[in-house]
Amino acid sequence: YSGTKINVKYTKVDKCPTCNGNGSKTGNRTTCPTCNGSGNVRKVITNGHQHTEIITTYPICNGKGWLISDPCQDCHGTGTIEIKDSVNVVVKPGTRYGELILVPGKGFAAPGINGENGDLYVQIIINSDDKFIPDKSGSTHVIRLLNIDYTQAILGDTLYIKSIDETRDIKVEIPAGSEEDTQIRIEREGLRTDGSMIVVVKIIMPTPDNMSPEEKKLLKKIQKIRKK
Repeated sequence: YSGTKINVKYTKVDKCPTCNGNGSKTGNRTTCPTCNGSGNVRKVITNGHQHTEIITTYPICNGKGWLISDPCQDCHGTGTIEIKDSVNVVVKPGTRYGELILVPGKGFAAPGINGENGDLYVQIIINSDDKFIPDKSGSTHVIRLLNIDYTQAILGDTLYIKSIDETRDIKVEIPAGSEEDTQIRIEREGLRTDGSMIVVVKIIMPTPDNMSPEEKKLLKKIQKIRKK
């Protein structure tokens, strides 16, 4: 809602620092003589007058287009290794559930000496608490659970709850005859001003153990009236 900065730890494929992405221990590699550096081989299949060309990855050089006789001992000739990294990510106010944040240049490294790192996308997952549930549809709405007792559900009531940042009181009108999971929409109280706070009613039923003698007496009286 208000935004924050988080440190994201992750594992990625990066350029091997020992061979600088070359894959060779001495830096020497030769162009594959079969694919001529393309990494692909072409095969033509003829069926009568019909010719079909199939392009596949050449298995000897694994599609790289070069061969290495002295592979790097750290990356085993691939030119890349798996490392642990971290990055600080700024989460802007009003960021939605599932939203992707782009971090340029912090993704996987492309193979080869001149291979550049791709981009990292961080997906935002908003956790629930005892009051709020994120809207997983990706909207700017927020779901607020509100516990009421059975008398408020039957007769209706006016309650006040805190805003998301807990700086303001919000008026909530509980309609008479509310049922479990009744939804009350409060406009402009979501993650952003274009979103709503959707109040979901949860009815808490009393048990004999947490009722006073007076409450039990009144309920028995109501029970007799409803039986007439």
